[in-house]
Amino acid sequence: MGTTSSDDSRDDSRDDSLLPVVALSTGDSTAEVHLFGGCVTSYSKGGVEMLAHRLDSRLDGVKPISGGIPFCFPQFGPGVLQQHGFARNLDWEIAATTGGAAPSVELRLTENEYTLGMWPHAFECSYTVTLMPDQLATTFRVTNTGDAAFEFTAALHTYLAVSSVANVELLGGFEGSEYLDKLDGLTKRAPAAALRIDGATDAAYPNLNPNPNPNPNPNPNPNLTLALAQPTPR
Repeated sequence: MGTTSSDDSRDDSRDDSLLPVVALSTGDSTAEVHLFGGCVTSYSKGGVEMLAHRLDSRLDGVKPISGGIPFCFPQFGPGVLQQHGFARNLDWEIAATTGGAAPSVELRLTENEYTLGMWPHAFECSYTVTLMPDQLATTFRVTNTGDAAFEFTAALHTYLAVSSVANVELLGGFEGSEYLDKLDGLTKRAPAAALRIDGATDAAYPNLNPNPNPNPNPNPNPNLTLALAQPTPR
């Protein structure tokens, strides 16, 4: 999954003893969303935690949270900006909340002096996390609030906790799909419709629709990146 370095931190002197967090619950499901980074740090159902954290993950605000569902924006991966962009190391604000059987929180992030110093664009990022009895739903929207067009990449860089990677497979239209094996730098094709991970994996599928069912509004730039990480017991 994603990696972090000292370059990613917003403020090396920051050492909050407790970062603000929004707790959601319905039935036997719970979720926690940290305002720092707009990061979902926990999703549990029936007492079983579904999200993992890296062994060096920190929840003190000094560096981005390496676990849960980090929010990568306006850049995913390496590039001209810091790794995975700046959204994951800024404080988001609560825009709205709902209760009931499907509680949710909407977070918002807009440009400020810090972001404009590295990426000179006005924007509004809206991120909604909804906890339902049988699933956790996440949606985000990016709005250009300025006068100039801009390009960006984004990702919900999810760390999944699994009992064993040998028990996991990803279902979809993988068979014959071209992908880049980042471990050896070679371009290959997936041999089967279901993808199983049986060893060290770092692969990017640049032109993949993971949903095998017809989609009347397909994503014009589908992209799936897979990597194997070591989960941290919580």
